[in-house]
Amino acid sequence: MEYRRLGRTNLKVSVIGVGGGAFMGPNKTPDLVKKVISFAVKKGVNFIETGEDYDESKVGLALKEVRKKIILASKSTAYEKKRMEVSLENSFKKLGTDHIDIYMLQTVTTVDGLKLRIENGVLDVLKKAKEEGSIDFIGLTGHRIPTLIEAIKLDEFDVVEAPYCIGQYETEMLFEFTEKYDVGVIAITPFAGGILVDRDKKTKAAGFMNSKNALGYVLSNTAVSMALVGMSSVEHAKENIEAIESGKDFSEADREKILKNTEDFLGLNFCRSCKACMPCDVHGWKFNIDNFLRFEAFYSKYGYKQFAKEYFNLDQKADACTGCGKCEPRCPYGIPIREMLKKTHKLLSSKQ
Repeated sequence: MEYRRLGRTNLKVSVIGVGGGAFMGPNKTPDLVKKVISFAVKKGVNFIETGEDYDESKVGLALKEVRKKIILASKSTAYEKKRMEVSLENSFKKLGTDHIDIYMLQTVTTVDGLKLRIENGVLDVLKKAKEEGSIDFIGLTGHRIPTLIEAIKLDEFDVVEAPYCIGQYETEMLFEFTEKYDVGVIAITPFAGGILVDRDKKTKAAGFMNSKNALGYVLSNTAVSMALVGMSSVEHAKENIEAIESGKDFSEADREKILKNTEDFLGLNFCRSCKACMPCDVHGWKFNIDNFLRFEAFYSKYGYKQFAKEYFNLDQKADACTGCGKCEPRCPYGIPIREMLKKTHKLLSSKQ
């Protein structure tokens, strides 16, 4: 396992970390979570990230045997001082620990939203916890790169989680500032929600749409300390850990080839799952724009027919889009979101 310095924290982190979001849901039992984390740690993974709304208690049960071997991170969407205090207490209790290495402001969407959190004392709560030693470092997560850049300029954050995957060139603008302020970079959504990997390995793209290329592309950028990956099973953990070993030495020519193959297969208008377009101005976060576009890609590009049924079972579908168009200017890649949402609903609804 390769380890890298996580910015000014000076922590040495494995280049792949376990994302706790994959453990949400009733089918992700505490026993499964324990098996995945135990396997990953045995293979050299030393970083686990979770969040107050990620059902931390499952991770807490799994940490009992490995806590001293891992760097633990959590986060909260709290907008007020008292709520952040409760968030911290909840995280300590559910995780079964009195110490969390990194605690982050979760989903910082706008500069005004960040300022509001700071004015409301949220950052002060974390600073106090840092002074008292219950946390070591402060970070933030977000999906809009311009907002993250402005946040880093405040010089208050030690770590940032940002979306980064094949073709996600806007994120590379962030790295100038993370390097200037020595902020550690954790890449999230390295598989673009899964569409960069042909898991069934039955299409013509199976040779290049794989975990090795997806993770190798991200980690071959030395500005990135780690790729955070959801590992919902021991099999997924094994596949991802093996992938980083075989793809870590990609050259610039390799990166360009991977990007070209990806764009040839998915087209230029593929959703990178960066979520910069979200939340929807009408329906909020529950209207999962990137989820709809991924379903269409899984069905039409990979031929995963089961996604028509999964689409049918969604509580809210793409036809709920009002056509206001406010999401489109936020997309860094110029994707015609409204047009693609119509296409998705027409295609997947007709295949029930």
